[in-house]
Formats: sequence, structure tokens, C-alpha cells
Amino acid sequence: IALSDNIDTENKDTAAMDMMPITNVFNEWWAAATSKKLRAVRIQNAKKGKNGMSHAPYGYILGTDEKRTLQVNEEVAPIVRRIFEMRAQGLTPRKIADKNQADVKRELKRTERRVAELDKLISAAFEEKVAGA
Repeated sequence: IALSDNIDTENKDTAAMDMMPITNVFNEWWAAATSKKLRAVRIQNAKKGKNGMSHAPYGYILGTDEKRTLQVNEEVAPIVRRIFEMRAQGLTPRKIADKNQADVKRELKRTERRVAELDKLISAAFEEKVAGA
């Protein structure tokens, strides 16, 4: 039941309340018909080989072709390959996650050190330029 149906459930003696069971049947029918149509479209697209995913799984990107074919995301491919290798070696998903998290933290610290070094170099170069000017 929608607000636009103008059904006042508090007043039981209205014509709208008499029509409510019929309205409910039509609403159920409409929902079922819409569901069947969407399912038919999905099946037809699958038969044509079209990808129906809205988002690609990690490690892939959706292609720009008509079928939206999954393509390997080369930017994260080494990470995915490493995860698969660790799983093939028998590591549990939890241990893989812990190891990846530790690696990310280590890389973050390394990046922070590089940024600090670069900041010092830029500051020193700026001070030399100001002093020499």
C-alpha cells in the first residue's frame, strides 16, 4: 500500500478499505511480473555472454567492451598472485590477511621515511636558494 493510494486504515468504513484486498492482489502481481522480466533479461544477457556484475572482484576490472569482460587489473595483480601462492602453500585466510596487513604497515613506514627525507631535501634546497639570493 502506498500513500498515493489514499487508503486511511484508521477508518474501516471507506471504499478504499473495501478495495484494499484487490489493490494488494494487483501489487503482488505487478511485483511478480517485474521480477520475471528482470530474471528473463539477466538470463538472456548471460546467454549472450554479457557480464552482469556491477563491480569487478578484487584483482579485476570491468572491460569497456559490450560484454564487460573481466580483465586483470595489472596494478594489483602481484598482490593477488601472492595471495594465491600463500593459500597454495597452506596458509589460512586469516594468516594471509595478517601477513598482508603487516606488509602494508611496513610499506607505510617506509613511505613515511621517504617523505620525511624528501621534505628535508626540499627544505635544505629552499634554504640554500634563499641564502644565495
